[in-house]
Amino acid sequence: MRRGVITLVAAIASFLGVIALLYETLPARGVAIGGASRIFADAVVVWEGRVHEAREQTDGPVIAMVGDSVTMTSREMRRAKKLALPERLAQHLATVEREPEVRIVPLRWGGLGPLEMFYLADKLAEAGADYVILSLNLQSLSPQWTYVMKARSALASWIAPARLPSALLLPLQAVGQSADKVLWLVALRAIGFDPPSRAIANLQSRAQLARERLGITIGHRGSSRQDPEAQRFYHTALFKAISGIRPSNPPLRLLVAAITTLEKAGTRVMVVAMPVNLDHWHEYGALPDTRGIGETVATVREEVTAVGADFADLHQLLPGRAFRDTIHLRFDEPDDGTQQAADALAPILAAALSEAGSR
Repeated sequence: MRRGVITLVAAIASFLGVIALLYETLPARGVAIGGASRIFADAVVVWEGRVHEAREQTDGPVIAMVGDSVTMTSREMRRAKKLALPERLAQHLATVEREPEVRIVPLRWGGLGPLEMFYLADKLAEAGADYVILSLNLQSLSPQWTYVMKARSALASWIAPARLPSALLLPLQAVGQSADKVLWLVALRAIGFDPPSRAIANLQSRAQLARERLGITIGHRGSSRQDPEAQRFYHTALFKAISGIRPSNPPLRLLVAAITTLEKAGTRVMVVAMPVNLDHWHEYGALPDTRGIGETVATVREEVTAVGADFADLHQLLPGRAFRDTIHLRFDEPDDGTQQAADALAPILAAALSEAGSR
């Protein structure tokens, strides 16, 4: 009798564990790419196709620009995608830097940071771009940021089996992941099962987008300010980065691992420290000086260049008036932060491409 009860309890626990794991493998929200809402896994497939298409259309370098919502158009602006940072960067390269053959193919997703870059490093390498720009939002180096983004753990299924030994030595637990779950997800994909259920994920995506649109409608439509809850999150998240980080910082270690994977595949990488609204932080009283954030940027530079990546530092580039909120850039004159960022990055990128071509 007792053995039967124990067996039953163990079976129920196993069943609930499998259900919980399957639930966690479902993506939490969609991604805006090409004007349509898709789950991120589908967006990666679309992006790969665009890289291959760009390859066929030009003899020049094809650049993949990977980033978060700072590289996207604002849902509140309702403007064309050509106004976003990757498109502005391509335009500047063609007209000012005389690099008309360069093609920039953006892969962008709200909140995309070192965690997702690490999971997708093999896919980024397989796409065949000549150069990959990893847009680094310094907030994504904070514990709070990675804790929120741990819901995207299903993306670990994209890790190539050959990369598992080194991946399992990284601080996965610190970013809401576990070794057994990584092995489970990679195994599922290896046998042909796509962990994110497409039907359910699309439903989740639509529900999330509907919730966001409802929030805009009844809450802050037309406002360029984030709601107080979002403000508090960003304050807490960025503070961990502006106070200085060490090389052992878990998201930074994942970023370095992603770069190593790309460099080993023969893909050049540039990490860009994106602009930070320093004026806001001075006003908020959390930034009496810039030593902390300077130490963070110096640590990032040292770690990523040590594994072969180029580095561009834009974190002090813009005044507060060039931002829509704590992190997102404006799109309109006279304080067009998006254009200013593109104008600053274009010559750095052109010089890096020229150096790479001469090797």
